[in-house]
Amino acid sequence: MKFKKRSYAIKYCGGCHPQYDRVLECKKLELALGCILLPAEQGHRYDIIFVFNGCRSGCADISGLLSEQIISFDSFQDVDGYVDTL
Repeated sequence: MKFKKRSYAIKYCGGCHPQYDRVLECKKLELALGCILLPAEQGHRYDIIFVFNGCRSGCADISGLLSEQIISFDSFQDVDGYVDTL
């Protein structure tokens, strides 16, 4: 039986007021998933897009991005909590 490989992508906010190291947390997620996460591109459909907001305002623009599921992180605790579920 052949399994479909899941497609993942990331979207960062503009970084105007980051309260944690978004790139470091993305690297943790990559290690947990066993893959490299590339930026989401408009018009391409993904299984999951991981959105890294630097603060609680959640301003990352995800309009035009297509995904079955969007998982948004606003702090390193959010990322650690998600990784623990994998």
